[in-house]
Amino acid sequence: MKYKLLVRNCLLTYGLLCLGVYRLVDDVVDDRPNEVKGQRTLTQKRYVITHPPTDFRLIDSDRVSLTYVFLSTA
Repeated sequence: MKYKLLVRNCLLTYGLLCLGVYRLVDDVVDDRPNEVKGQRTLTQKRYVITHPPTDFRLIDSDRVSLTYVFLSTA
């Protein structure tokens, strides 16, 4: 799914505005306590991509930051 479709669907369906995407860091950590020596494990750290381009492709591990949109009818 592309970011543009996510923003559009969230706004029209739920009244939520997407502020950014949390993506997992691809770093591999070798020095973790309580791990078997020499075993490689992925970090669970994320970084934030704010206002990505409309054609930005989302992946399954991404999380999205949302906020409500309050519209005034006055």
